Amino acid sequence: MNYVAGVIAKISRSNALYPLLISLCLTVSLSIATVTFNAPLLIQVISAICVVAIIWKIVTSFDYLMRTNPNMLRSETHVTQMKALELLGDNLHGTSTTPADVISILNPHDVVELPEENQKKPEQLDE
Repeated sequence: MNYVAGVIAKISRSNALYPLLISLCLTVSLSIATVTFNAPLLIQVISAICVVAIIWKIVTSFDYLMRTNPNMLRSETHVTQMKALELLGDNLHGTSTTPADVISILNPHDVVELPEENQKKPEQLDE
C-alpha cells in the first residue's frame, strides 16, 4: 500500500492535473464496463454524467491555473531546473558556484557530501 501512496504522491507533485486525469481514466473505464456488461440504464447514465463532470473540471482547472499559476501545470523537474537557472545563471551570466551548490538546488531533500577535490573554491574557477 505504501508503494501506491508513493506513486500517487509523486504523480500529484509533478502536475496539478494528474489526479483529475487519473480519475477520468477510472470513470471512463467504469462507463465502458457498464456498457459492456449491460448494466441498468440508470447506472450507465450516472457513470456518463461523472465522466462529463470530470472533463468539465479538468477544463476549468486548466483555465484557472493558466491564468493564476502556470508553474502548477509544469513538471516538477522543469520548475526545479528553472529555479536553478534563476539562482545560478546560465553560461553567459553565470556565477561562481561549486558542484555542491548545484546539487543542493536541484535535489533539496538529498544532502550530498562531495569529496574535497571536487569542490573548487571561487578563486580556482578563474584558472
